[in-house]
Amino acid sequence: MCNRNYMIIRSIFVLLLGAVGCEKAEESEGNSGTIDFLVACSQATAGTEYGATIAAIKSNFEGETCEELKNAILASESISFPNQNIINISMFAEFTHLTSINFSGNAIYDIRALGAMKKLTLLNLGSNIIGDISYIAELTELETLQLDDNGITETQTLLAMSKLQYLDLSSNTKLGDISVVSTMPELTFLNIKNTSIENVLAVRDLEKLVNFDFSDTPLTSGQVTKTEDNCPNDTAKSQIVKTRCTNAVVTTQ
Repeated sequence: MCNRNYMIIRSIFVLLLGAVGCEKAEESEGNSGTIDFLVACSQATAGTEYGATIAAIKSNFEGETCEELKNAILASESISFPNQNIINISMFAEFTHLTSINFSGNAIYDIRALGAMKKLTLLNLGSNIIGDISYIAELTELETLQLDDNGITETQTLLAMSKLQYLDLSSNTKLGDISVVSTMPELTFLNIKNTSIENVLAVRDLEKLVNFDFSDTPLTSGQVTKTEDNCPNDTAKSQIVKTRCTNAVVTTQ
């Protein structure tokens, strides 16, 4: 509960920042939502959007100067800053070499800086305040994508992500459609818990799907039935969606 209250406070803080403006940041970023790392680092002070991000970097990488921190990130293929009070990630745009990013549990609302990171195979943005995911549409190398607990309302942006194996969309309470997963033949894990999704028939042809959490959804197309069998092999494919097999199956009738 405390963490959730914190997130609400951070959300309000973000709105206030938008209202009063951060003139230097706006001048540097323009309309692109990105900023040169060294510029952002030089502007970072305690209590600012950049300040929290640079503080997180310093706690995870060796280096004191902005140049040293930049070189440390360039030398790494992975960055992980969960629960670090981060709001602004615009200074990461130039690090297109990265293959793994974890920004979960922060207060990030703008992810356009990730748009050019086409080498990413893992991206964890869970528990932020993200609504627009269109900026990551071209990250077609992704195998793991965690977008749980945000403000996402559509997933068609993910249409080209045919290599996805792990997709978490849970707790996006206004999300009502997952038809896009029909284009993800490699999926083995899908979580849509606590969403507004009513139709799960798009997953019925996902041959590799073995972990599927659809609890706390208002399913109307597809019948949830209890079974003690562990996804019996003799069940016709047209009648079953592979799920958390020890708990339930979803029929298409």
